[in-house]
Amino acid sequence: MTITHQHPGPSRAPVRRDGNRHWYDFADARPFVDPATGNAPHYIEASVAVYLRVSDDRQRWIVDGATVDGTALDFYTDPHASNCPCSNPDACESAVIASEGLPVPNGRELLDLLAAAHALAEVERA
Repeated sequence: MTITHQHPGPSRAPVRRDGNRHWYDFADARPFVDPATGNAPHYIEASVAVYLRVSDDRQRWIVDGATVDGTALDFYTDPHASNCPCSNPDACESAVIASEGLPVPNGRELLDLLAAAHALAEVERA
């Protein structure tokens, strides 16, 4: 688990239609505070592995069967809070630990997550 706290500034980052920010912005002096809770958010992130292999004709990359076999994807990095804007290391560590209990998406679920994020980005660019 990696926890590196930043000193937050107000977020100039746009809020997505699903209520999440695209990113957190640490450039200003005032911390972003969730109006519903009065707390700065915990920014917990992880990376998953999407396995690719060279096609049988050796002409392109294709998604390997292990990525779409219906099981949870493998973590490439464990959940961490290296960009967390909160100023409470103990609460942040608890949030990281809690995130480790969340189900990891399988390939189909990742496709749905990517499609939803892409659709949000496309709508917001228009």
